[in-house]
Amino acid sequence: MKSLDQIEARTPVSSLPFTISAGGSYYLTKSLSVSSGNAITIAASGVTLDLNGFEITSTEASPSHSGILINSGLANIRITNGQIRGNVTFNGSTFSGSGFANGIQTTGSAPTNAHVSDVAVSGCLSQGINLGGAGLVESCTVNTIGGTGISADNVIYCEAYVCGSVCISASSNVTGCNAGAASTAFAAIQSGGMVTGCYAIGSPSTSQATIAAQIARDCYAIADGGAGDALYANTAENCNGFAYGTGSGIHCYQAAINCYGTSSGTATAVNAAGSAFNCYGVAGSGTGISAVTAENSYGVSNNTGIVANTAVGCYGSNSVGTSSITSIGISALNATGCYGTSTSGIGLQANSAINSSGLTGGNATGIYGLTAFSAQNCFGQSTASSGGYGLQAAVASFCFGGGSSNGAGITVSEIAYACVGNPSVAGSERYFCAPNPSYP
Repeated sequence: MKSLDQIEARTPVSSLPFTISAGGSYYLTKSLSVSSGNAITIAASGVTLDLNGFEITSTEASPSHSGILINSGLANIRITNGQIRGNVTFNGSTFSGSGFANGIQTTGSAPTNAHVSDVAVSGCLSQGINLGGAGLVESCTVNTIGGTGISADNVIYCEAYVCGSVCISASSNVTGCNAGAASTAFAAIQSGGMVTGCYAIGSPSTSQATIAAQIARDCYAIADGGAGDALYANTAENCNGFAYGTGSGIHCYQAAINCYGTSSGTATAVNAAGSAFNCYGVAGSGTGISAVTAENSYGVSNNTGIVANTAVGCYGSNSVGTSSITSIGISALNATGCYGTSTSGIGLQANSAINSSGLTGGNATGIYGLTAFSAQNCFGQSTASSGGYGLQAAVASFCFGGGSSNGAGITVSEIAYACVGNPSVAGSERYFCAPNPSYP
């Protein structure tokens, strides 16, 4: 014969409120409800609570308590497999209703070695699952939460939607999560470490972002309005950021690698304070890509396609020009192997241009396909019907410039070597290699 402990070595929870005052394994026997107060209080370390697939609910008129409250300073807590539900709803601007203030809440110092898994929390006025920035939350869902959806050290494979504050907040890492914020003031996913393989949508305010992290990899973020960025990180790799408000699509204070960003406002689509490698940026009236170093990148804008100190192997396009010198395809101190085009502004502008090309459709004075202090092995051209200029430089070598019918192919203020400049009209040539025209 087996003892009852051998058959079911767990303590049943069959009524609420219930306080767990000793370590051990506990399980719900059915769905349970309270009219006020905390439903379950964990007051001991070494506790496993299995909700057993059942639901905990509350009818408290003014929510101020929790479905599960974890007392201060506990260790080795596991909560799994069930639902915690309040009756709070969101009308588009305000969270209100009865039930729980919090789904799972820790009070005082955060628990050590806490693990919450396979729990769904909904309709709470304040917090969804809050481990005080500690522990692990795994495979959980929260929905319609007036404050933060999930707060832990690590959050993996979770979903959080319609949260009044940050949907998912992690001290360390967030992996494989989806989030959608209800508030326009906060991030949907926020991490002090790495965010990997996540999708989020929000309308963040200034200085906020839909996804904010130290490192972001393989993420997809949308700022669906608001002045914040879609994705903001120290380093972003293989990420997509779409800003439909006035923020940036991808904003990095070090490097953006293999990233795609858009901005429909005045902000930069891909904004990297360090480097942008293999990136694509599409902006409205802002800049397509801005970086200290841009390499193998593509920037398109109604203003300037790419702005960088050093641009290597890049393509920049100003797609809608206004015959303004400020409308530029690529603007860089040093451009190597680059191609810049502008509808009516400067195609490529650089201090030093090597093996690069610039094309403009502009026909106003001072609008060149390519302009640089030093140009080597470069090509500049204007496709304007008249008055367009090809290439302008102080020093030019092995360069070709094509102007319009009455525009200069090349103008050189100091030295020109092995250069050719001509109008675009077939059968005519014009050499502008001043002040020494003996080198055409």
